[in-house]
Amino acid sequence: MHLARVILHPDEFPTKECYPFNLRIFQETESIAFVRTTSYKDTEYYRIYRDFLNNQDKYLASLEK
Repeated sequence: MHLARVILHPDEFPTKECYPFNLRIFQETESIAFVRTTSYKDTEYYRIYRDFLNNQDKYLASLEK
């Protein structure tokens, strides 16, 4: 699966007060078109969320410090 474009729907976000939904890019951007097709697994967002889901204890412990 490859991504050519991502369409954002800010009116469907669960909240606009919390990160990452409070970032300007999520509030002001309608869509993001990629210059070249990109596999979702190659995106930084995927890697960050994958790492978080695989290492939740590590990430949550770093927030407690």
